[in-house]
Amino acid sequence: MRFAPTEGPASPLHDDIYPDLVKSADLVVAKWITNQQANGGLLDEHGVPSVGTSAIFFSHLTALYLAPESNYYHSAELLDRMDRVLDYLLRVQHPDGTIDLYITNFASPPDTGFILDMLGPAAEVMRARKDPTTRPVQEKLETFIRRAGEGLITGGVHTPNHRWVVSAALSRCNHLFPDPRYLARINQWLAEGLDLDSEGQFTEHSTGGYDEVSDNAFMTLGRMLNRPDLLALVRRNLETLIFFLHPNDEIATDISHRQDRFMAISILRYYHIYRFMAYHDQNGRFASVANYIERNHLASMGGYLINFMEIPELRQKLPPREPISTDYEKYYPHSSFAHIRRGDRSACVLGDDYRFFSFRNGGSVIEAVRMASCYFGRGQFNGPIQ
Repeated sequence: MRFAPTEGPASPLHDDIYPDLVKSADLVVAKWITNQQANGGLLDEHGVPSVGTSAIFFSHLTALYLAPESNYYHSAELLDRMDRVLDYLLRVQHPDGTIDLYITNFASPPDTGFILDMLGPAAEVMRARKDPTTRPVQEKLETFIRRAGEGLITGGVHTPNHRWVVSAALSRCNHLFPDPRYLARINQWLAEGLDLDSEGQFTEHSTGGYDEVSDNAFMTLGRMLNRPDLLALVRRNLETLIFFLHPNDEIATDISHRQDRFMAISILRYYHIYRFMAYHDQNGRFASVANYIERNHLASMGGYLINFMEIPELRQKLPPREPISTDYEKYYPHSSFAHIRRGDRSACVLGDDYRFFSFRNGGSVIEAVRMASCYFGRGQFNGPIQ
């Protein structure tokens, strides 16, 4: 469907999509359950048990076990599976509290931070619901989180966005188990300087990946530490991304410094951030983006259920939708990038790069026009375009 958020009547999903998220999550878990291994872990795309997929699985299970609207509410089978996942997570956790990302990073503080972003909402929901049947599982979960927090207090990072991932994870630790050491480490990372540039992009310019990671981290920090100033970074990035939207739901990723460069990435990954900031700011344009995603991606949005259970603002009625322009030229000199929209037509121009132009007309896509240094050569020109 074309990205035109104000087309047609307002969707009935605008007010409360929570029941639909429960139905979607029920269907997802029904498939995932068959993938749980004897050791309690869940297989990843490489066919091996993974901490990341297991943590996501645990959050799904927690949401459905504690949601009265779910077919799995208070399911003894689900509770047993939750317990087995935590046994697995505790077994693979290192003595210093960190975990491994098997494909690349070992005893990794930032990857541990990503795991706490997945498990933190489940811990918050368990505490809020005070369901006595989950108490043994909750104790294991909190043991994992406390251990992880120790690894994050002193551990380092690999990339710029990891500073904010670790800081957000520490803010979750502090919210659950207040400790001045958590806050001191957060302040050390924040003191390095907030890396949003004048064009509303974080350092890595990763519109299809790490902008969302940074937005999510600063949204968590803003909520957990009562720091509305940090939400200003999220707001600015979301405003910029509105002008990176293609008519086919994708985000322009041409300027990324990371692996998402030139990849087809849907705006779906920013859903909960747009919805939270739409309500927080009473921003009608953010509401339009959130509502568009709801109307077109609901069947794959069950993973957001735990977020809706944790964050009350996500269930609030959004402000009236406001139009989003689909007719503009935007030039970003710092990024050497221009995006031009004319309704269904969308063109990107990238300076100082051999892959300098792409074009979309509705569902038709020219992925790239390249500059070649010789007639039969591979399209590759690395010098500045004069």
